[in-house]
Amino acid sequence: MSIIEKVYLLVNQELAAFITLDLTYNSEHSVSAAILTYLKRKSINAAKISDYKSVLNKNVDDTFNDVSIHCSNTCWVTAKNLSKVQDLLAKDLMIFCITINN
Repeated sequence: MSIIEKVYLLVNQELAAFITLDLTYNSEHSVSAAILTYLKRKSINAAKISDYKSVLNKNVDDTFNDVSIHCSNTCWVTAKNLSKVQDLLAKDLMIFCITINN
């Protein structure tokens, strides 16, 4: 599995990459492993996230600077109706989404 396309909707793309790396760092899921490999090749460093909680086959929830972070596929986050997400879904790609405070 590999990363074909990345889209950051957060203005601070570096922060988004930091958070993504930290969320995927300890996961054994194949999607997380592909993301982790991709970000490490880009020399991204992880953020310091606390309260890491993973729900098997569903999602990961975290807290960063008192901000709630949730990541999963589009079935479990509130991003499915965003136009950029719809564009990726139309390409029949597996999508990993992260929401911050929903």
